[in-house]
Amino acid sequence: PVLKVEVNYKNPAYYDDRLTVRTTLRELPGVKIRFDYEVFRENGERITTGSVTLAFMHADTKTACRPPQALLEKLAPFFR
Repeated sequence: PVLKVEVNYKNPAYYDDRLTVRTTLRELPGVKIRFDYEVFRENGERITTGSVTLAFMHADTKTACRPPQALLEKLAPFFR
């Protein structure tokens, strides 16, 4: 589930613009995971920033849970 979304539009994007989206995790997830985003034009101009916070949930019970251990193991080297 999406818990929170923030978007800051600094400049518009236009049809045929080549865009790069940079996604960053600033900390290992717990019950929640937050992704920060930056969108750049081909010339390097940053046109949008934002973030989304998601929750991990058990599919059957719809209750919050910790992320799968396999995901934490894959992410761990980036936070040492």
